[in-house]
Amino acid sequence: MTSPVDCVFEGICYLGEGPLWNAAEGRLYWTDVFGSRIWVHDPADGGSRVFWEGEHQVGGFAFTRKGGMVLCTDRGVYMLSPGKAQETRAEPQLLFDVRLQPGEAFNDITVDPRGRIFAGTLIRGQSDGRLLRLERDREPVEVLSGVACSNGMTFSLDERTFFHTDSMPRRITRYDYCADTGEVCNPSVFFQGEPDGGLPDGLTLDSEDHLWSAFWGASAVRRLDPSGGVV
Repeated sequence: MTSPVDCVFEGICYLGEGPLWNAAEGRLYWTDVFGSRIWVHDPADGGSRVFWEGEHQVGGFAFTRKGGMVLCTDRGVYMLSPGKAQETRAEPQLLFDVRLQPGEAFNDITVDPRGRIFAGTLIRGQSDGRLLRLERDREPVEVLSGVACSNGMTFSLDERTFFHTDSMPRRITRYDYCADTGEVCNPSVFFQGEPDGGLPDGLTLDSEDHLWSAFWGASAVRRLDPSGGVV
């Protein structure tokens, strides 16, 4: 079964990633990684514009309750404060001192049910990426290592399971998750793709506890049931 697809933006992104809906504003944001820009789309008028641009390549971002934005970049983790959120060229401030390896940059990120950020990295052409957990007033914690291309993540509706995508081996892994501590453990393969099926990339969860995964190189979005089967 296929569904109709609507294009909301026809401009150029050199590496468009991480579309994130801001429920409070009713607007859609996404990053152009190689363009060092964040875009915003307003369905109310159908328009799209550059929200922010600078020297940082933003792999993933998250909204704060006070209207700011956390930027996970090729230079580390920064905060775009609420007071500067409307300044297109505002300079973000360092938030976490993450020591990146040569060539390492943040890619996709997510926020857990308690507000922690899980942020993945990659080093192109290598399998030395990581997954970090970021919490206020705490040092960053390395959750996973030896990741080829950390990508889409989400949590089950009962907040007991964490899903993480490593694109290059075409794998989505399921972990036991503790919402109280942010710890993940007991990995098991949730979905293993085939060579001709594209690379699982970004993903999200729906109200029926099914995952939706976008497959790079396959022009496809697939819905996966709680057992990992393609619906």
